[in-house]
Parts: sequence; C-alpha cells; structure tokens
Amino acid sequence: MNLFISYRRDDTEGFAGWLAELLRNPSDGSAADDVFLDVDVIPPGRDFVEDMLAAVGRADAVLVMVGPRWVRDALHNTDDPVRREIEAAIEAGVPIWCICVDNASRPNTAALPPSLHGFCSVTQVALNETTFADDVHLLRDRLAEIKPKPGRTGSDSAILEVVFPRPGFMNDGSTYSVAVDGKSLGAVKSEKRSQRFDIRPGRHRMQVRRGLRRSNAIEVQVTQGATVRLEVVAGFWEVEIAERTSDAR
Repeated sequence: MNLFISYRRDDTEGFAGWLAELLRNPSDGSAADDVFLDVDVIPPGRDFVEDMLAAVGRADAVLVMVGPRWVRDALHNTDDPVRREIEAAIEAGVPIWCICVDNASRPNTAALPPSLHGFCSVTQVALNETTFADDVHLLRDRLAEIKPKPGRTGSDSAILEVVFPRPGFMNDGSTYSVAVDGKSLGAVKSEKRSQRFDIRPGRHRMQVRRGLRRSNAIEVQVTQGATVRLEVVAGFWEVEIAERTSDAR
C-alpha cells in the first residue's frame, strides 16, 4: 500500500519517523508499505511543493499526524503545507486518516478553514507512546481494508527489481529508499535480498538512498513489460548501484 504521512516538524516529527519505520518494516512478516515521508524522499534542490502534492495524488491513504501543537493560525493561510496536503487529498478523493498522538484530539471545525471542515469527520486513530508498536500494528490491520488504486500493474507497466546480492558488513537489515526520477517508489530492506516495484516504460534516472547518503545515479531505458534488475552494493559508508545494471528492452 502507498501511504503519505502528513505532519508538522515541531509537533510530531519524532512520531512520524517512528510510524514510517514501523510501516516499512512490519515485525509480523507481512508485506511492507510504501511510505512517503518528506525528509526521506525529497532531495535538496527539488520543488518541495510539487513533489509533495504529486505524492498525495499517488497515495492510497493520507495519514495526518495531529499532536498538541498541530492547530495554529497558519492553517488559515492558503500556502500552509499541511493545509495544502489535506486539500490535495480531499480534491483527489484519497482517504484521509487522522492519527492523534501524544494525547492530542482531532480539531473541530471552529479551528479550521472551510476547505478543511471535512477533516473533522475522517477516520480517527490514537497512537500512544507507551503502546506505539502495538497501536501501529492495529492501524495496519485497519488500513488493509483500503483497496489500493488500480493501475499499479498491467500491460502499460514494467518492473524494477532492486537486488542486494551481497549486503555490506553491519548493513544487513538496513532500509533504503528507491528513487526514480527524483521521486521515491518506496523502501526496500537489504535483508530481503530483492523487492519489486511497478514503473512506467520510458527513460528513467534511478538512485538508492540511505539517510543522507546517495548512490550514484544511472539512467535506464525501460520498455513495456520489461524487468530492470538494479543491483545495489551496500558498504558501511557508501551505497552504489552496480555498473552491470543495464537497459531493459
């Protein structure tokens, strides 16, 4: 499932990162979720707003994390990033979930501009610090009821297979973000050895990221129905894409 996490950095940044990590790496062995978290997937120099709104439109659900400092006057400014994320989700018809953390409550209409009044009636879930992992497990069970958007696979798509043939020393189990044309496809865990993503045919620029580290970027021509095998060499201090990665035809 493709999930977008909306949050305020001075309100729930720590909880947002924790939530993303648990969704990407479920402890029960179930399929990992693709999670968009701005600090992980938007590289420096990119148009932040453009990437953010595009990611909202691709999402199967938007998780809005509400902490004790979420409500503020900035919500009444049309350029407030959180407001724009929610408005974009409403416009695109993407399901929105209100994730209340740190004993916060969902805001009422009096605190919101008219364009966000619909946020007051969306599904609400509470995550508590002392039971966070268990709460996220229950959240994933509920999110599983959402039907993913159609069109992720089919004749007009191709497959990107990310492979870790030899994980580096002390890196087994590390989580990496896979980016195509500067936008994240999702996360892959090196201990899984391989993971597949659907991509569109065409010429794409591919890169793998781990925190602030960036691999070399390569350009690959992908044809309809093809499979691109992206071999990632993960060292302790660096990440590289193997030179033998080739065009898929």
